[in-house]
Amino acid sequence: LNTGTVGVENPSSGVGFATYRWADLNGDHFAQANEVNLNERITAGGGFNPANPTAVTSANVLDPDLKAPITSSLVAGVDRELMPNLPLTTNYSYTRTTDLFGNFSGTITPRVGVGIDDYAPGSGFSGTIPLEGGVPYNVATFIPNAAAIAAGGNGFLTTNIPGYYTDYHGIEVGLNKRLSNRWMGRVGVAWNNAREHFDDRAGMIDTNGNPTPRATEPLKNGGQFAPQSGGSGSGTIYINAKWQFNANAMYQAPGGIELSANVFGRQGYPFPIIRSGNTAALGADSALSVLVSPEIDTFRYPNLWNTDLRAAKQFRFAEANLRLILDVFNIFNANTALVRVNNVGSANFNELAQNLSPRVARVGVVVGF
Repeated sequence: LNTGTVGVENPSSGVGFATYRWADLNGDHFAQANEVNLNERITAGGGFNPANPTAVTSANVLDPDLKAPITSSLVAGVDRELMPNLPLTTNYSYTRTTDLFGNFSGTITPRVGVGIDDYAPGSGFSGTIPLEGGVPYNVATFIPNAAAIAAGGNGFLTTNIPGYYTDYHGIEVGLNKRLSNRWMGRVGVAWNNAREHFDDRAGMIDTNGNPTPRATEPLKNGGQFAPQSGGSGSGTIYINAKWQFNANAMYQAPGGIELSANVFGRQGYPFPIIRSGNTAALGADSALSVLVSPEIDTFRYPNLWNTDLRAAKQFRFAEANLRLILDVFNIFNANTALVRVNNVGSANFNELAQNLSPRVARVGVVVGF
């Protein structure tokens, strides 16, 4: 267990916080004490108890019976050399992870003293997603019991989520032509099926223990497992492709010139459709966004294909080697959409936010001594 998990109830391991609404009465764009409305708290966390703001202990609780997640894996493969320098490889992989204390991130925890039955129906969201001719949606939302939250000190419980586990099935097939007769190459195809499962109703919860589905926690038993990327600057990329293809080859042309190419393809990642939460739909959890598409992968971005080329030549001198390289990336200048605005309630819904980088040529020189 990492220190962030075991330190959840340590008030020095994280910053306790509370967020309140405020009105800029004097127009200076800074919040003064008389401009903050302490009767309109938006959210609180980090072990901070709004009912006891000077407490030196955290309101968070660590389950004394917390167990580390367990991952079981099986890999089976068959290799066969079809002819000299041409082996065929086939692998099957199965992985199952249990005893999770959160969904994909491992940090999603229920509120202290607030169970799934302490959530009352909210206003929900209904409408039509303007994709593929229009897809209607009607998603239930849930509001936590404010009295139960207060009784638990606004704390969160780190515990193993009951009945929640993930599994993965994967098949990979590859051909690898070793360097002979002046050329080499490799072709690989993979099929992947990563899913999450909920065998206990009490475990069908997302951030804050709320049973409302979100893009990062769709709460679909047997649905696709698609963790959100982090650190890339593109926060709405959900990594899940059921198939992937890669082929590359290199040919030693006359004159010491090397010509090579790489072709990569994969299924488009999920394009989950959300709506921003509000008080009528989620109560104290109004900051959450709600998944309104039936599944996280009901809609997907276009399949991605990319081709790169390289030409290289090496010159040998008495005491040094000089290698000249010309690379051309995305040779066909594909502009495949990677990220679009996925908030169906936004005026710019479906607007392109990121696409595949355009064709780029690069010249390189490598000097070796």
